[in-house]
Amino acid sequence: MAEPKIRFKEFEGLSCWENKRIEEICEILTGFPFEGQTIVNIGRNLLMRGINITEGVIRHSEEIDRYFDGDTSSLTKYRLKINDLVIGMDGSKVGKNSALVTKKEENALLVQRVVRLRTKNATLSYLILVSVGSDKFFSYVDGMKTSSAIPHISLTDIKNFTINIPQQREEQNALANYFRLLDNLIQSSEKKIASLRQVKAASLVSMFPQAGETKPRVRFKGFQENWKTVPFDIVFRYLKNNTLSRADLNETLGSARNIHYGDILIKFGTLLDIRKDDLPYITNHFLANQLTNNCKLQKGDIIFADAAEDSTVGKCTEIAFIGEEKVVAGLHTIPCRTLFEFSEGYLGFYLNSPSYHNQLLSLMQGTKISSISKSALLNTSISFPSNIAEQRQIASFFRSLDTQIFLETQRLDKLKQIKSACLDKMFV
Repeated sequence: MAEPKIRFKEFEGLSCWENKRIEEICEILTGFPFEGQTIVNIGRNLLMRGINITEGVIRHSEEIDRYFDGDTSSLTKYRLKINDLVIGMDGSKVGKNSALVTKKEENALLVQRVVRLRTKNATLSYLILVSVGSDKFFSYVDGMKTSSAIPHISLTDIKNFTINIPQQREEQNALANYFRLLDNLIQSSEKKIASLRQVKAASLVSMFPQAGETKPRVRFKGFQENWKTVPFDIVFRYLKNNTLSRADLNETLGSARNIHYGDILIKFGTLLDIRKDDLPYITNHFLANQLTNNCKLQKGDIIFADAAEDSTVGKCTEIAFIGEEKVVAGLHTIPCRTLFEFSEGYLGFYLNSPSYHNQLLSLMQGTKISSISKSALLNTSISFPSNIAEQRQIASFFRSLDTQIFLETQRLDKLKQIKSACLDKMFV
C-alpha cells in the first residue's frame, strides 16, 4: 500500500500502510431494541442513543438522557467501555455523528441504530475516529445512505468502509498524538467561544434596564444616576427604503450598495463596517443614483429587519463606518436616523438586547413569517444614560467582546482547515 503524502520524518521509507475494512480491525456491534415502556427519564442504566452523539462529542442533558428500567442480566454485551467508538446510523447528519466513549458513559447500554466499534487499544480507536471524521468517510456515507425521510446507513456499509493505517505501532502513536493535539486545540477554542457568547448574552441583560427598572443592574464605576426612557419617536425619525430583491443586486460592481434584510438577520453583526462587511451592489446604475439622491444612509443610522421566519424579526445593525460609499436600505428594512447624539455603537447593542427586543414580541404579526411595522415600533420606548461617557463605555465593552469572539472564531476556522488538510495528506 502506498505512503501518505505527508509522513513523520522518522518513518519515511519504512514499511507501507495497510488498507483494511473496519470489520477486520474492530469488534462491531449494533444496539439492543429496547421497548418504549422500559425507557425512563431517571434511572441507573444510561442509554447510548443516537441523539446523544454529535461530531466528536457525546452530549448529556436532562432533555436528552434516557435510562433503562429493567433487568440487565442478559444485556452485558451491550455495555460500553471507555474508548469504544460509537456512530449514529441515521438522521440528517448520518455519518458525521461519531465519538469516543469516556468515563461518563462507561457501562452505558447501546441502543439500536447506534453502532459500537471496539479495538484492542485506545490509539487504534482514535485513528478510526479520525478516519470516520474525514471527507473520505462522509463521501462514502453519502453514496451509501438511503434517500428516505430519515437517511440511514446499514451495519454492512460501516463494516465495508476501508481505513488506511500504518503498520508500525510507533507511527500509529505519533499520528494519534498529533490529531489529539489538534482536536484539543479545536475543543479549547470552541469552549472559549461558547464562554464569550455566554458572557455577552448575560451582559446584554444585566447592563441594560429591564422592564420596570430605571437603571441597569451592572454599571461601570462612577455612574449612578437613573437612565432616561423615552418614546421611540423622540429618538428616531424614519428614512426611506427600497424594495429591491436579490435579483436586482450583484456582488461585484455598481455605484451604490444595498442593505438587504436577510443580511441583517444572518450576515451582519451589531455594527456595520463597509471595510469589513460585504454589501451587494445595485445592478441598475440609473436606479442606484436615483435611490441615493432620495435616501442615502450615513454613519450612525439604524436599519431594522422588519420580517423574519422567527422572533429574530426586529434585529438591527448600526452603521459604524460608511466612508464615501453610497449605501441605501433595501427590501423589508426600516431605516432610522437619530434626532440627537448618541455614542457610536450604543444604540446598536441596546436595540439588539432583550431590554429592547422583548418589547417587540407582542407587536409582531404573522404566523409563518413574522413582521414588525413602523407603527408598531412607535409603541416601544428607548432607554439610555444621559452621560455620553457611560454610553461609550458600554459600547466599548460589547465591541471588545465581539472582537474577541471574531478573532477566536477565525482561529477555530483555521484549526479546522489545518485538520482537514492533514486528514487529506497524512492518510492514504
